[in-house]
Amino acid sequence: MAYQVNRAGSDWATIYVRSTETGKDLEDEIPWIKFSSISWTHDNKGFFYSRFDAPDSLDQDSMAKAGVETDKLQNQQVWYHRLGTNADQDVFIYSNESQPDWMFSASVTNDGRYLMISANKDTGPRNLLQLVDLESDGVQEYLSGPSSKEKKSPIEPSPLVDDWIGGFEYIHNKGPLFYFKTNHNAPFSKVIEMDIKNPKEENWKEVIPEMSKEKKVLKACTCANGKILAIY
Repeated sequence: MAYQVNRAGSDWATIYVRSTETGKDLEDEIPWIKFSSISWTHDNKGFFYSRFDAPDSLDQDSMAKAGVETDKLQNQQVWYHRLGTNADQDVFIYSNESQPDWMFSASVTNDGRYLMISANKDTGPRNLLQLVDLESDGVQEYLSGPSSKEKKSPIEPSPLVDDWIGGFEYIHNKGPLFYFKTNHNAPFSKVIEMDIKNPKEENWKEVIPEMSKEKKVLKACTCANGKILAIY
């Protein structure tokens, strides 16, 4: 089990890993975490997360002072941590230095095959989506290999949504058919099906239409036993 700890009221956090069998923390410790999800691979060998470099005004080992700096947060990055290794051995996955203010989160899909990378540029309900096939050539070798000190990754995510047209929340997928809750052209939100082999908008299918006449907002969706549970 991986969890985050914030200290002294700071937004900065450290990720720790605890054994669910013994209830004791392992030696894994990842500093300089802020606004990050944690998503495990289905083999339980490691997890994806997002982090920043240590602020320029602080040293890499100055987490005790985190929160007093005034540096601007930039260049959030997605990384992969292998269980039982030091944070400096983590594997770099993705960032976009041409857009230093964008924020990134990564999550493994329900079937364990894909890594979904979502980008946000502000607090608005819009995001971009990219996808990595974790079973594609070279990906597993890269994840299990040495860390990339130069922050260069051979992994090239495929774009699913590459324009700021709305918000997209992953629900589930059946192979290449992905289901998203979205507010694109639907202020009350709806559910669409997207074939990642043909992800252009003209190929999307509406699964649960927007309930605009009833003025019912689709607040959340989840998948259970092959069914989509819609919460209004």
